Amino acid sequence: MLWIAALTILLLILIAMTWVWRHLFFRDAFTPPNASTTLQIQSLHGTPFLIENGLPYPSGVQSTNREILTLDGEWRFYLENAPEASIAAVPHCFNTADSALRDFQGAVIYERDFTIAALPPAWTARLAFLGSFYRTTAWLDGRLLGEHCGGYLPFYFDLSSLVTPGQTHHLKVRVDNTVDSTSLPARLFQGHNIGWHPYGGLHRSVLVEICPPQYCFKLQVETNSATEEGLVQVCALLHRPGGASSPLDTASLRIYDGQGGLLAETQTPVVWDAAAQYGAAQHTFSIARPKLWAPLSPTLYQLEIETRYERCQTSFGFRSLRAQDGKLWLNEKPIILKGICRHQEDRHSGLAHDLASIKCDLQAIQSLNANFVRLAHYPHSAETLDLCDQMGLCAWEEIPFYQVGLGLIRFLFDKTKYDTGKAWGALPGVFRDTAMLENPGLLGQGRDELLKLIERDRNHPSILFWGLGNECWSLHPSGEKALAWLRQQAEGFDPSRLFSYAAFTMPVLTERFERSFNVVDVISVNEYFGWYYGKTQEAGPFLQALARKFPGKPLLVTETGADALHGRHAESDPPPRYSEEYQADLLEQQWRLMHTAATFSGLSIWVLKDFLCPEYREDNPLPFYNLKGLIDRDRQPKAAFERVKQMYGQ
Repeated sequence: MLWIAALTILLLILIAMTWVWRHLFFRDAFTPPNASTTLQIQSLHGTPFLIENGLPYPSGVQSTNREILTLDGEWRFYLENAPEASIAAVPHCFNTADSALRDFQGAVIYERDFTIAALPPAWTARLAFLGSFYRTTAWLDGRLLGEHCGGYLPFYFDLSSLVTPGQTHHLKVRVDNTVDSTSLPARLFQGHNIGWHPYGGLHRSVLVEICPPQYCFKLQVETNSATEEGLVQVCALLHRPGGASSPLDTASLRIYDGQGGLLAETQTPVVWDAAAQYGAAQHTFSIARPKLWAPLSPTLYQLEIETRYERCQTSFGFRSLRAQDGKLWLNEKPIILKGICRHQEDRHSGLAHDLASIKCDLQAIQSLNANFVRLAHYPHSAETLDLCDQMGLCAWEEIPFYQVGLGLIRFLFDKTKYDTGKAWGALPGVFRDTAMLENPGLLGQGRDELLKLIERDRNHPSILFWGLGNECWSLHPSGEKALAWLRQQAEGFDPSRLFSYAAFTMPVLTERFERSFNVVDVISVNEYFGWYYGKTQEAGPFLQALARKFPGKPLLVTETGADALHGRHAESDPPPRYSEEYQADLLEQQWRLMHTAATFSGLSIWVLKDFLCPEYREDNPLPFYNLKGLIDRDRQPKAAFERVKQMYGQ
């Protein structure tokens, strides 16, 4: 009878293993999310646009002559449950690296008064939060304006019927930086820490914008430089919310060169919808022999729309981009991207760092002979993209669809010391949560984030890629369908860019099961051979195998690297881990090995600068910091900085 019991146990084990294997790699159930509950999608004459909180979502307008009241500066600040107030200077992060609140997750309150000098009848007062992490609730004079979830993109409220010119109004804002299983980025299980610090607060500017009775909310520019005559397709969308004045008949459209010289102009009719609430001014310009935007010659042009109410501008560039025959083609020439990943953070100000700090980071990247920056793992500030355009840095932008469903791997191999211990009883839930990628709620949030990101940044010539996410569990058919759905949603707003996704590398498994490669234009992998697993030289065969499997698609390595403590030098050969020499040697070997893959088209090294990261605990060489930066948290270069500069300069 013992053999029957043993056989039964073996059979049960095989059944369990089969279920796990099928669940992890062959699950094929996917239901698309319902329409967004917070974001409406509309279209006018073939051009889509978004509506959020009853207002059309601004897109592409970089500058305007509208009156703008900045609410930056001094605010009263306090913890929600400890109302002893201090003064905070907005933009502000309350839990910066050296702050007493560094590890605080919860709700804080910002308050200030303001006065609008004038608001003519039928004009719109639009309150803009350009960035607030994560859950934000706002009240004006005690009346709820609304709530917003999301940490990095602008959101807006209509104050028009709530403010009186010359009267002092009180604005109260609650910001909660707690992340959980429903947020993006997502907390995967109890004790899990996300891969970067959850900087909380009003980390970008707060403004009140006074918009005229008919105002431009979207400036969309598409260019074609395939012939000597560069074509510029322009669509300007206007909003007429009050209906107090007759709809505009025409608008003036103009194009200027980089020195402000007028190249072309036209008066074009404004065509309104049936309710005369939304109008479109469209025209196609022809520009003789345009100068192309490229890393070594980042030529920019200006588009302007003028009506009797206002004047708005945006910059744009002529360039072509395609992925074909296993190569990236920029302006019909193959290009190898030499890049760096960048987190938007500063030791002293967190996410709230200023333009000078952003420029310092991008100049450091450019000084490495780099032509590419991966803006990880969330939308960076609009000023960052302006500088990329001006400096000639190609860019990858992505949404914080970060490690969704990767709880199993993080649970088993996490770098942290769990505050709760390893509760093995939670393993069934972690297995189940490998389906998070196609969770309708999270996927719907990812769609909304991606569409808003595209609407904010679509005119920037520096952007080559929209990133659909980073290191999610996408090793099964339903994960592939989720990413394909996400791409399909985004293509309706911008079919001109390349789509990619930074896939997690697990030796053996990724090559065989990673499904995102079927969805994207460019194969992108984060691999850490020589650091987290394997030997550095194993990167070559791994990348070669991917190139053979997908010969028509370019291959990017979107992350690789090693931790190094600034000032720790090798006293032996080979150099030990965490030394500056180990990091420099690994990156040099990786770069050489990558070129053995036939379709290799670029690298973005992880990462420019050491950054605060709760994954890393007290036993790390520098507690609470990811040390893979080429420079340390105080911008001191490591040995790898000069090595990469030489690498990329060849």
